[in-house]
Formats: sequence, C-alpha cells, structure tokens
Amino acid sequence: MRRLSIFALACALTAPAAAHATFPGGNARIALDLHATNADDVGKSSYRSITSLRSDGSRDEFVRECQITGRGARMGDCTIDYYSPSWSPNGRRLAFDAGRSLALMNGDGTDFRLLAPFTADDGEPAWSRSGRQLAFTGQGGIWVADPATRRVKRIVTRGSGPDWSSRHRIAFERGGTVFSVKPGGGRAKRIARGRDPGWAPSGRSVVLARRGGIYTVRADGRKLKRIVRCSGCSTPVLSPDGRFVAYDQRGVRVARVSDGKREATLIADISAGTDTVNASDPSWQSR
Repeated sequence: MRRLSIFALACALTAPAAAHATFPGGNARIALDLHATNADDVGKSSYRSITSLRSDGSRDEFVRECQITGRGARMGDCTIDYYSPSWSPNGRRLAFDAGRSLALMNGDGTDFRLLAPFTADDGEPAWSRSGRQLAFTGQGGIWVADPATRRVKRIVTRGSGPDWSSRHRIAFERGGTVFSVKPGGGRAKRIARGRDPGWAPSGRSVVLARRGGIYTVRADGRKLKRIVRCSGCSTPVLSPDGRFVAYDQRGVRVARVSDGKREATLIADISAGTDTVNASDPSWQSR
C-alpha cells in the first residue's frame, strides 16, 4: 500500500465543501493526525502521520509518517506514534505526542527532535505564548516543562487536554468540566461544563465541546453560546483570526463561527470492510 492510495480513499468519501488555535494572526495550515489501515490479497497495511492541509482541504503535506505494507516493508519513521499536533505561536514548529514522549519538528518535518520523557507517559502538548515551554498531560496530571533546560513542574494533579492562552493561562478538562489555571499552578478556576477546551486568539474566551455541539464561553464562565450544532463532535479549535472553527466529527471539518455553516470537510473518517481512516486533533497554524 502506498501513502497516496490511503489518502485518495479518504478524499473519495469526503463530503463536498458546503483542530490549538491559541494565538492570533492570519489563517495558515491545519495540522492533524491521520491513521489508516487497509487489507488486500497481500496482507494488512497501515499508515500513520502528522499531516497538514489548507483550510479548504487542498495541498496536503505529510509532515512525518510511517507506512507499513502488507509484506511488512517499513517506510518513514515507525519507531514513534503520531498524535495531537500543536503549532507553535510563530507557526514554525510543531509539537506532537510521539507515544510515551513528546516530539518537536519544523512545520515541514525537518529538525526533528524526540524529547526524553518527562514522566512515564507524556502527551497532548500545548505551547506557551513565548514558544519556550510546553504544557502537557503526563503521569499524575498536567505538567509544564522547558525542553531546553529540562525543568518540569506539575501544575494540576488531575486533568487532561491542556491549552495555553495568549493571556498566560492554561485551560484543561477534569471530569467533564473545563477549568483554567496559572502556568505556575495554584487554584484552578471553573469555566463551564464541557470538554476539549481551546483558547480563542484573544485569550478572553474558550471554545469547547459539549452536548449539542461546539460552544464558546468567556473565561469567567459567562455568555455560553453555541456556534455549531453537531452530534458527537470534539476537539474544536478556532482559526487565528477567530472567524472559523475546525473540529472532529467523523473526520476533521471546518465551519464558520458566525452561523455554524460548514465550509469544508478536510478528511472524513472511513470504516468500510477492512479499510479504516481516522483523522483527528486539528491545530490551526498562525502566520
């Protein structure tokens, strides 16, 4: 199986045009993780990658990847996993969950660096506004680390899905409720019921998923507003200009914030016989 055969399958079943936008700027590319398998007479093939696309789904780039053919041949880097990509504030670097540790690379896949684990299982990275630190989910809670100095501190004992705002607070989910906390730790402030929080570019509000769709809410928990009506949607991220939202609903989709109208389906999930495609965890690049 070649990479393009899997991606062509995804595009063939994608609906026609009608994932951490923390920092303001112009809208650039959307990174996501892509995992696929298919089977033929030769055997079962698999593919996983960090992929980036334009917001209309065009000009896909496979930033880093692993391909395993039905005959067992391996291409790319198959020593790591590929989940939860996160663009840096300047849009030049990507952090992602490589399995039990985090990885960093340029937006074109060059200058790859696998970080030594900070805890027994590091994941879900989010950049600080300075681009020097990462918040992430690790063993026993949420942590903040400086990859250059290896200094690390746990700031939350229970939580997941951290996201770092331009106003220097970290949102996270605990037990179906979204909270925020200072990067140095301390008392967490409740925002609203929901999951998968992502800060708006201004840092004054949060986008989140909850029953009935995608919502925005102010950082103080006021003015909850549904912006997209959908079922089973998750991992919403606002565009750097705040006009669009990317989210996961049986694939990665993009909608307008003003009226919830779907603009594009970037990659649709597929489960057909022995073929599967799963795209998730969008992150919107700022330029």
